[in-house]
Amino acid sequence: MSDDIDAAWMRPCLGVARLIEDKGGKTPIGVVVADHDARLREEELLPGLAAHGFEPVGVGSAAALYRSLVGDRYDLVVLGANLPDENGLAVARHLRRHSSLGIAMLLELPPPRGHQEALQAGADVCFAKPVETETLAISLRHLAARAGGVAARARSGIDWSLKADGWQLAAPGRRALALSMPERIILKRLFAMRQAPVPRAALLADLLAALDEFDPASLERVVHRLRRRVLQRTGLPLPLEAIRGSGYMLVLEDAD
Repeated sequence: MSDDIDAAWMRPCLGVARLIEDKGGKTPIGVVVADHDARLREEELLPGLAAHGFEPVGVGSAAALYRSLVGDRYDLVVLGANLPDENGLAVARHLRRHSSLGIAMLLELPPPRGHQEALQAGADVCFAKPVETETLAISLRHLAARAGGVAARARSGIDWSLKADGWQLAAPGRRALALSMPERIILKRLFAMRQAPVPRAALLADLLAALDEFDPASLERVVHRLRRRVLQRTGLPLPLEAIRGSGYMLVLEDAD
């Protein structure tokens, strides 16, 4: 029964995508495959997508996915639902809020429940494992064409910077926001380590070295307040991610 549902759901996309492929979509499309199953990722999906003209990169965790999106431009993400450090649905929600990436999710649960949850989280298409690489490739071609055939990730991280010796945070095209001492200390460390998670312990060490009376339990409150103030002042979300079990990471993209 689930195979019949999958086939019926995919038929319209397959027809459109075949037309796109036939019209000569030869430019390599960057895609990140984020899945905990190393055998599936490295032995099936990456070689299969490469054979269909994609430029795939494989990662095994949400943190590695975020780092990949900082350093390079991609059009698409193939996202497993069970990443070891963060739930795939939560990752999909974040990517949908902060980017226009095409998102294909690989699900352990059969349709319709798994598909409904993935689509509600922000996925564009979803497949129950195991997925045929050819079917996945055709669907990804369709998503890339819909996105305009160029890297579609929102460039929300470009031009965020610290000014006035770290006492002001400048958002892209917006006025600078004055920072408190704890916010300045946190952001200086995060900007210095912009392509890697910063452990909570490292942030606390910086804060306690500069502020004798800083309460370690208030770190999350400071971060929450900073996010809220940035959004209220600039209308843009601060590209700051909480990495479960690790700390925080500032997800910035260097301007060309």
